[in-house]
Amino acid sequence: MRKSRGMSLLEVSLAVSVGLMLTVGGAYAYRQHMQATRITQAQLMLETINMGIVRYHVRTGSYPTLAVLQSNNDGANRGFYGPAGSPLRDPLYPPILETQSSPIKAWTANAVAPWGGWRYYPGPAPSAYVKPNFNPADYPGHDPNKW
Repeated sequence: MRKSRGMSLLEVSLAVSVGLMLTVGGAYAYRQHMQATRITQAQLMLETINMGIVRYHVRTGSYPTLAVLQSNNDGANRGFYGPAGSPLRDPLYPPILETQSSPIKAWTANAVAPWGGWRYYPGPAPSAYVKPNFNPADYPGHDPNKW
């Protein structure tokens, strides 16, 4: 009977390949989960902003301008989303570091623009609202036009 002195190269390569497959699978699942989380955050943000637009309309009788919406202050020291005056943060493109901010930079108002950014429809019929202006092909299974 021959005495074993350790593991063969085949056994080591098999163990390494199984470990790599598990790592790749976990990384893929993590990315999918983070994308779904960002989409949910964007949907909740849109709903909250749109409720703030309605609140502004009820209080003032008019819809906010794009500048008022971008300032995130409805005039009564309330923000459309988050604290008044703070920049609206883009949940789909978060900052790399926690200390950085990722404010929404690409706003459009009723204009046909290339994909990207957030589109504000300032009313009046039937009301003002904010929608994402993203390519549906980038979000399979989550059409941004239906958020």
